[in-house]
Amino acid sequence: MASSATTSSGATGTGDTAVIQSRGSKLIDVSVSGVVSGDTVTAERSPDGGTTWYVIETYTDDAQRVLQSGSFKDHRLQRTAHTGGGTVIMTIRAGNAY
Repeated sequence: MASSATTSSGATGTGDTAVIQSRGSKLIDVSVSGVVSGDTVTAERSPDGGTTWYVIETYTDDAQRVLQSGSFKDHRLQRTAHTGGGTVIMTIRAGNAY
């Protein structure tokens, strides 16, 4: 699994996902753009290799965030709603470990 992922879509519906492994990084960089009214993107993390996912934050507007990875390795951005009014671009990247 990669340490950086980007996905974009203009289609309506749900399911577009950008997934990474933090690989020892303590910080996760998140970027969400192109969000319009009715769109929802969640930042999530998994303790078990992607079987179970827990929501960290929910975005209904464009966002640039740095999140703590904690003891979790797997992280993703999940588009949970999209009206199709534009193209949502989601980028998630493991930051520097320190």
